[in-house]
Amino acid sequence: MQKVSRANRAAGSLAVVALGGGLCLPFAGRADEGDVVNYSFGVTKQRDDNLFRLPDGIDPLALTGKSARADTITTATLGIGFKKAWSLQQVEASYEHVDNRYATYGYLDNEADNARAAWRWQFTPRLKGNLTYDRSQALVSFGDFTDYGTKNVRTNTALRFDADWNLFGNGWHLQAGVGRHRASNSQLFVQDEGSRVASADFGLRYVFPSGNWIGVVARDGEGEFIGRRLDVVNQLDTGFRDRRHELRAYWSRGKTLLEGSLGQASRDHDHFSSRDYRGGIGSLKWTWTPTGKLALLASWKRDFAAYTDATSSYYRQDIVSIGPVWQVDARLRLSLRLDHSRRDYRGAVTPLPFVARDDRGNSAQFSVDWSPLRSLTVAGYYIDDRRDSSRAGSDYAARILGLSLRFEL
Repeated sequence: MQKVSRANRAAGSLAVVALGGGLCLPFAGRADEGDVVNYSFGVTKQRDDNLFRLPDGIDPLALTGKSARADTITTATLGIGFKKAWSLQQVEASYEHVDNRYATYGYLDNEADNARAAWRWQFTPRLKGNLTYDRSQALVSFGDFTDYGTKNVRTNTALRFDADWNLFGNGWHLQAGVGRHRASNSQLFVQDEGSRVASADFGLRYVFPSGNWIGVVARDGEGEFIGRRLDVVNQLDTGFRDRRHELRAYWSRGKTLLEGSLGQASRDHDHFSSRDYRGGIGSLKWTWTPTGKLALLASWKRDFAAYTDATSSYYRQDIVSIGPVWQVDARLRLSLRLDHSRRDYRGAVTPLPFVARDDRGNSAQFSVDWSPLRSLTVAGYYIDDRRDSSRAGSDYAARILGLSLRFEL
């Protein structure tokens, strides 16, 4: 994977140079009014009646050593956020420590350290961009990870530098970016193996006087799987190349907002073409705000994701969502969201004596957010999550009830 190393070094060097410039620039400007440092503390209590996403009638005793299907999770969060502006430059940073505790299945207890940082840079009114860093950690859902006796925490980190150049002072914008992304699992998870990817993208956008725009973008990335050795028998590769080409558009008029994209995605592996995939991707999001307090959101998205085992190499996923949001008053908000998804698993490397896996998911979430004080938010939610699968033992139904308190100072 020599190409990955070169791409990693190029992306990393550019980001480091940009970050160095960002650290020097603030001292040349004057601090603006409105600089903010925020502290936050939150507690969430959640009851999940099917923690391991098991089919009805399955006793988890043989899988976990206990018969309880449900568990209560207590999550405590402590965070700090910072935002400051110097002349045309703005710096943002936040950190949050998350502590998850399980009442019954204590071996799933985990802590996460999530962080974000951004330099919103601008050299001239026509040349601007971003340098961003993002790190997040979370327990992998047992809807996908089926080693029930262990906890698998996934860590995602992303570093990106991008620029937007308004070439001639009119509507044309030239855009480019480089980035590095790393995803790692704390446990072996062959189907969704950890990887690191170095990528570069280039785009052209035309912005109309109304603020609406249309553009094209092409992205190319070189990746390698973390800790994986070449496996000829199971056709498990060590590296890959991702490409994406998209046409994107944004249109807003009156009470209606439309955002969409249409394009193609592909992945080519270094050694086993049987694992390759390519196909059409797209998205559409519609937001309608008939009044200042009511909004209706609807969306559709199609994309591909790698899922590597003997019976599949990837899946194509479609997600359709719809839901209203009602801002009752300044303190109370109600929202409902309905999702329908389909995962079509493809790319088997061995002949299948059965129908390829096909999952259909349906979920409904109702949320209430109440802010009795400026610094206090009380939130409650109920989620009904279901999956029907052509693969035996992969159906499930789960109901989740949660209540959270969050203080911000």
